[in-house]
Amino acid sequence: MRTTSSQFAVEIAPLHQAMHRALAKYDARPHPGKNNYFNATDMRRVYPKFQAFVQLQTSLDPTSKFVNPYISKLLHGPSNS
Repeated sequence: MRTTSSQFAVEIAPLHQAMHRALAKYDARPHPGKNNYFNATDMRRVYPKFQAFVQLQTSLDPTSKFVNPYISKLLHGPSNS
């Protein structure tokens, strides 16, 4: 049986979510280019200069040409709460 990457992602999602919860108490910072469950609220909490980065990104890319749904969630997306 051949496994596709989307099937693999579904299978490992519970592990990723458990790691996210376990590492949250240590203010762990995810690599923004890797799979994670962070959103803008989480990023703001663990990156002290996050708001300055968002302002810079917005000034350099005012039309969001280089923003995809994942990056939008990290920079501007809904919070977990």
